[in-house]
Amino acid sequence: MEIFVSSKLKEGDFNFIANRLREGDLVVIPTETVYGIAVNIFNDESVDRLFKLKKRDKNKPITIHVSSEQDIYNLADVNKYAKILINEFLPGPLTIIMKKRYNMSLPNCVVKNNKIAIRFPDNDVALKIIKKTDTYIAATSANISGKPSATKVEDVIKYFGHKNLDLIVDDGPTKYGMDSTIIDTTVDPPKIVRIGALEINKIKDLIGPVKF
Repeated sequence: MEIFVSSKLKEGDFNFIANRLREGDLVVIPTETVYGIAVNIFNDESVDRLFKLKKRDKNKPITIHVSSEQDIYNLADVNKYAKILINEFLPGPLTIIMKKRYNMSLPNCVVKNNKIAIRFPDNDVALKIIKKTDTYIAATSANISGKPSATKVEDVIKYFGHKNLDLIVDDGPTKYGMDSTIIDTTVDPPKIVRIGALEINKIKDLIGPVKF
């Protein structure tokens, strides 16, 4: 396993990390909330490895991570609620569940009931890696399912050791130290699926009542 320190990364390092991710490696990336294990969603072998490593239920999709607002519109059917949230809070500590765009063919690892979850993280290192990967990637928290999320690299190593992951990007302790808030905008009113770093009252102030 290789560990890259974000403050020392050069352009060539970003290209190398992105290529490793695109080619099928499991790469731990930082976000503003928690560390995540990223994977190329179109590499079935790597996806299977990720689910086994985390001991994650195969019926529980992982979240697509994007590096631009346009990526969201390319992937999802953005309704009125989602559009307001995107404009106000992204990039930021919010995961938005939306309907998959009708003409997008995506694997089951990120789709359930025609819905997808999207994160546009507010972390420059993550965004640069995602953009350079030049394919769709997904990430899930770098922990064993059911355990506390990793907010620093030491947490990741505690869960997985030095052999089970291919590459880690160390960006120091995360800004929020807790998971993103998740909201399902496919229902009316929208439903808070997970309480997290983005305060619920800020969401309600914008879009009105929400379900829990």
